[in-house]
Amino acid sequence: MKPSEIAELAERMRAAGAYGLEVEQGGFSLRLRLDRAFPEKAIPAFAGKMPADTVRATAPGLFRAGGGACDGAASSGDIVAFIDAGPLALPVVASRVGRLGSPLVHEGEAVEFGQALFEYEEI
Repeated sequence: MKPSEIAELAERMRAAGAYGLEVEQGGFSLRLRLDRAFPEKAIPAFAGKMPADTVRATAPGLFRAGGGACDGAASSGDIVAFIDAGPLALPVVASRVGRLGSPLVHEGEAVEFGQALFEYEEI
């Protein structure tokens, strides 16, 4: 199961008023539990303010710029950065062909799941 699928499940749970879910599928199991009193302040500051056309973090961790797009040009699937999560360096990939602007976060800055890292620029 991908992190984006887990986030979608959590959003659907909130919308339905559910606070617990267990999924078992092919040797994989997942248990989600949401706080019943989900405080408004727990929503990240960037939520709802992200441009739609962005490259976003696929996991929480520390942002590290990198990848082959030195001039900002990126193709779908190109690695444009990494998220360091403990001993793992998780790749951040471009979702489409385009030119990326400067990073929206600083090198080594802590990022959250879904946070915008780059905006696509008009060509």
